[in-house]
Amino acid sequence: LNTEHLELMHTVTGGPGGQETKYVYAAIGQRNDPDEGLPSPCTPNARSRWVPIANCTGGPTVQTDTQNAFVTLLRFSSDQMNPFLRDIFFFASGTTCNPLDVNTFDFKVNVDGQCWQNVHPDYLNVYVFNYWVDKHPGGPDKIKQFADVNQTFYLTFPSWHSMDR
Repeated sequence: LNTEHLELMHTVTGGPGGQETKYVYAAIGQRNDPDEGLPSPCTPNARSRWVPIANCTGGPTVQTDTQNAFVTLLRFSSDQMNPFLRDIFFFASGTTCNPLDVNTFDFKVNVDGQCWQNVHPDYLNVYVFNYWVDKHPGGPDKIKQFADVNQTFYLTFPSWHSMDR
């Protein structure tokens, strides 16, 4: 799915103000919060999500052995044809992180000149948000605004918002 497809779903189901309008968004802005029970990228058998970014400066850093482990995993990822993201699994044996890095999130690695950053495992997942149009405590506009007002089909999770939904 891309933005055109998400917009088309919104339009053909009624668009702004339509009774049957579907609010379908790719979710972004989620935080990797260990307090919410998310496994770190270094957790054996855990899936982590990675997105390409412009450069590898700033943000959390990890030790060289951890960097090397993720370079290898990203380099040989099974979804290399996806230009938007890669999901990788940290194997229970044969790959290790430095003990100093086992609880580190959001770090970046350079793989053959392309920088990849760890993001929330649900980043860019696509959801139908119609349930929340009716149930959001802040009212329906909190969900509808992205498509109806901003004309974007990415729902940006607010940084202050609890991640328990």
